[in-house]
Amino acid sequence: MQNWGVVLAALLCLNAACDKKAPEQKGNLPKSVALLKKMVGEVSHRPAGTLRWNDARAGLPLQTRDAIKTGKGASATVTFAGGSKLEVDAQTLIIIELPQGDRANAVVAVARVEKGTVRGVVHPGVKPLEIVSKSGKRTRISATTRPVTFRVRAVEGEKLQVAALKGVAKVQVGDETVDLEANQAVEIGTKNLGHRAPLPPFPVLQSPAVDENLSGQDVKLSWQAAQRTLRYRVQLARSLDFSDLILDNQTEAASWTIARLAAGHYIWRVSSFDARGWEGEFGFARRFVIARPDPKPTASQPSSQLIAPAPNAMVVTTAKRMSVNFRWKPVEGATSYLLVVARRSNLRRRVARIKVKKGTSYLLRLRWGTFYWGVYAIDDAGKKSPLFVEPNKLKIGRRRPPHVGVPRTINRWR
Repeated sequence: MQNWGVVLAALLCLNAACDKKAPEQKGNLPKSVALLKKMVGEVSHRPAGTLRWNDARAGLPLQTRDAIKTGKGASATVTFAGGSKLEVDAQTLIIIELPQGDRANAVVAVARVEKGTVRGVVHPGVKPLEIVSKSGKRTRISATTRPVTFRVRAVEGEKLQVAALKGVAKVQVGDETVDLEANQAVEIGTKNLGHRAPLPPFPVLQSPAVDENLSGQDVKLSWQAAQRTLRYRVQLARSLDFSDLILDNQTEAASWTIARLAAGHYIWRVSSFDARGWEGEFGFARRFVIARPDPKPTASQPSSQLIAPAPNAMVVTTAKRMSVNFRWKPVEGATSYLLVVARRSNLRRRVARIKVKKGTSYLLRLRWGTFYWGVYAIDDAGKKSPLFVEPNKLKIGRRRPPHVGVPRTINRWR
């Protein structure tokens, strides 16, 4: 248990439980006060009054004093009956409870953060969300005119850091109040509310380029040094949600070299820490590809001359069609080339059959789906010779346009 990050006591104001006249007998407590909406990776559930952890499932109703625990690289979204949401970061423990005390002035939800990070959204015109530090200091977060995306992080000692990531958040501790604009944070000690200050900016990624195809297994990740930055945190994963982390390290340099990466697609991102130890948000994530080495040519089976898209390439777009640049190596004696794009690996169910008289590339617009492609060299006699051993596979996935919601991970692309 001691290895889990965050302990949250989320208190929810619901129906008759929020009514000042409602009796506080156990028989009147609702059977479920929240719902486990989304989950990524290893998420466990401990029913109230037990010590046994079970595998959780999406759509699981949560009762008073139920617990949710996430593993490394995992995350979960808990939605309360009043509509409030809390994002459970990796290695986090949440305990759900009902509100106590003066119910007439109860807030939408109360969360105790002892270690780690919590994220969420508050909307204008609704009761504020209350965060409690390890020392018991209570902080209320509310929105003014627009929804506010916030982040709460327990820092050294018994302090709490509240940051506004989007919108203007009103933060209240006792009789003290401060307005936080986007990318501003305030530190809350055991006695008072600190001064607001900007979060450190995210670094601008430099190399590898977006969707760059690399032939070597050693990759150097580099980024532009950011102002007011003491060190950086670099993450590398195989998925867009960073649920399967390969690398999660900190460095003072503006680069990091990874050796012996296997062929495949990788996503990376970087955040920065300032001199106070405050960490900003991750910036734009980038993807690169480690290409599989071409098989050694033999007398009966030559090597592939196809360049891009790489074998098993995958791209994601929000448009109905996207432009794909097919490229291949020039062949001596070829007077033209034939590009074939199909739905099957045997190049049947053709989508396109294009003769290219000049150059070794062709730009083609394709819809979502899985495609196979190959190129044939054509000589003076009209004989066609394939420039591949097997057709290259290309998958074009659909990504829905961005929408306002609780961010599970920051996946902005540059």
